[in-house]
Amino acid sequence: ANGGDSLTAVRLSRLIENDLGTTIPINVLFEPTMTLQRLKTLINDPSQISSMSHSIVPQLLIDSQLDLMITVDRHKNIDCSPSTVFITGTTGFVGAFLLAELLSIYPSECKFICLIRCETSTNPLDRIKQNMLFYQIWKDEFQTRIIPLQGDLEKGCFGLDNETYNTLANQIDLIFHCGAMVNFALPYNKLYNSNVGGTREIIRLACYSSTCIPIHYISTMSVLSFG
Repeated sequence: ANGGDSLTAVRLSRLIENDLGTTIPINVLFEPTMTLQRLKTLINDPSQISSMSHSIVPQLLIDSQLDLMITVDRHKNIDCSPSTVFITGTTGFVGAFLLAELLSIYPSECKFICLIRCETSTNPLDRIKQNMLFYQIWKDEFQTRIIPLQGDLEKGCFGLDNETYNTLANQIDLIFHCGAMVNFALPYNKLYNSNVGGTREIIRLACYSSTCIPIHYISTMSVLSFG
């Protein structure tokens, strides 16, 4: 695992599976004692892998039965262009390009509320702008259409007060959710709050009012090539 990262580990795991027919879990590749010789041994004798990794299937089955306590009466009209879009993950790679694309295809009067996790002393708009500048996709005209909202996916109602949350739920027409902790080496329990809990909070927001808001869910796994 020396010098590697989670995306490299995903590629290596897939290469081993496709070329050698052995599935090596990502967390196994990040074992502190992992070496090329150890990896060779596991590929030749996959039975040793079971003692190194723990199945999360029981926990996944439990989590899949969570009751969100929501009801859907009506749906937003998706035939009309939205006036306000709620988007998460804009300080990441995928989210930055998604926001730039949406800003270019939706009418100029359409506003984008971007959920940003940051310290209270930090200007959340600066985080969006600096990220897009880094990828060379920032345009000054974006600033008037972006409404930064300081909040946290891991917290109930994103950590917002009741008035702010109620206003948010009643003004947005569309949700793009691509905010997540992207690290394929971390175990499920470390990713749960941001990835599972965060998505749960997005669903609750979409169904908060009597009219359900459409959600576009983006997962990093859907843009990785496994070929």
